[in-house]
Amino acid sequence: MKNPINTAVVATVWIMCCIHGLWLNEFGFAQSQHNYTQASNDPREIWQYIPDYDDTDDTSKILAEFDEEFEFGLATAASHSEDNHEDSWLEYARRGGVRGFGRVADPESRLKFFSDPVTEIKLAQQAGVQIFRLSVSWNRLVPRRPDHQCLRHKCPVIQNQEALARYKEIFALIKQHNMKLMLTLFHHDLPKWAIPSYSDDAYATLGWTNPELVKQFYAFSTELLSEVHPYVDYLITFNEPTLFAVLTHMVGHWPSGPQPSPSWFGAGFDRLLRSRDFFVAMDQVTKAHKQIYTTVKQQYADIAVGVSHITPYIQESSQFTDLLWNHIHENAITFGFPDSIIDHLDFLGVNYYGEESLTLFDYSLKNVAQTMYSDSGRILNAGGLYKVLHSFYERYSERHPDLKYFVTENGIADDTDLVRMPFIVEHLYALQYAREQGIPVAGYIFWTISDNWEWADGYCPKFGLVHVDRAQNLRRTLKPSYFLFQHIIKHRQISQGMRDYAHNALSIALKARADHVELAAEWDGMRGFCRHEDGLSGLDSPVRYPIHMDQDWLFNPDDH
Repeated sequence: MKNPINTAVVATVWIMCCIHGLWLNEFGFAQSQHNYTQASNDPREIWQYIPDYDDTDDTSKILAEFDEEFEFGLATAASHSEDNHEDSWLEYARRGGVRGFGRVADPESRLKFFSDPVTEIKLAQQAGVQIFRLSVSWNRLVPRRPDHQCLRHKCPVIQNQEALARYKEIFALIKQHNMKLMLTLFHHDLPKWAIPSYSDDAYATLGWTNPELVKQFYAFSTELLSEVHPYVDYLITFNEPTLFAVLTHMVGHWPSGPQPSPSWFGAGFDRLLRSRDFFVAMDQVTKAHKQIYTTVKQQYADIAVGVSHITPYIQESSQFTDLLWNHIHENAITFGFPDSIIDHLDFLGVNYYGEESLTLFDYSLKNVAQTMYSDSGRILNAGGLYKVLHSFYERYSERHPDLKYFVTENGIADDTDLVRMPFIVEHLYALQYAREQGIPVAGYIFWTISDNWEWADGYCPKFGLVHVDRAQNLRRTLKPSYFLFQHIIKHRQISQGMRDYAHNALSIALKARADHVELAAEWDGMRGFCRHEDGLSGLDSPVRYPIHMDQDWLFNPDDH
């Protein structure tokens, strides 16, 4: 069955792509023109002044409580964290597609998760989570395109048996550390043999626009599961496939779609032509998911199967162009893919990072110094998480009353860690309110454990609960947010006192800077910002902005 996206929506998306080309320069690679001074600030100097949260005398109102069935988790993925990993992302970085890649120490090692998985696994266990989410590398397990005859006669597809054995060891370690395994099969990492410019293979066609890739992915996935299914509790077939299809197949921002034309007219025309590839790719992904779901439910009925679907919150507007954009976004991005697979899901994973400032005519950031953006350019809006969950529940509750929901990713790029603590509190408050309204949200998985490589933005955005010193053999330092998250998991509640503590971290840090000359010498009182003002591309090194902590982004149940 084709994706249920009508011809009018397709045509409108084509028009949108062309219009965007009139308003924007090349999608990804212009350097920022900000005049803010560059600075190298070690955030670890701040954290020693932030006291641990202590609930000994906290008798304040309980805002949210999580029952024992609710599961907390932490997430990582192969291309973010694995070393000895000759994948398409490393090739893309070597060719200059990843921001500031050569400016950090030992970038190709990532987090050394493949050679040293214990470090990340222990950090997750000590945080107290019940779920460890990770992905495998299709490229590592199948470094050469499977032969057509092999696919037809079902001979072994996985070529790297040593890597398969290593993954089994990693999965066993996760189980030994008393965590469930949530396994992602495809997390934004095409094998190099599926990318024409990275392969000498005459059959190479870019990724999911190639019908053969469905057969290849199905063969790989089913063979992998036949080996590792005893370890798997939750299976995610695809992570954010709509985002992948846009950034790879339509705008050429990820490895290694064709780069956009440098002219405004050429960029718009390029996107007009390539928008078809988005829908072709999504149709292929839909077929692959359905095939894998059907096989898993027949052979491993105890494994829950879902997808991770990224869904930013878009502000409501009465302007015609914004209404048009919201219609496009709802049909092509928010609901198109879940609608097409809703009868082939045990759970729907929602990846939520904030509100997007996208409109039909403009991607650019607004009032960066006066708006609560994350360091990666996403507007903070905790209430948006509730609204996103509610929109899916309202759409699918009758058609699929047994569908569960997970927040499979939620996190913030914040090099200071001063915003991350209230971010966690506010989003968990919103999530628990959704559960109180009857939305069956089974778990919350935070992105991520340690600061890592963030796709085309490189190492600039810091999403981790744990700091990584790349110049000191990836030495880890636990951030204040790690301890706060640990406390929430242990006690399974959020109080008003905890909320106040989280929001007071910034004022405590700024006062410490005023009181201590040594801190003032190490920290300028601002934050790093990794997003170009066009709203799309990253920066080779962060610019510095003041931390403007307004209250508009906080969760307020009375608003819903």
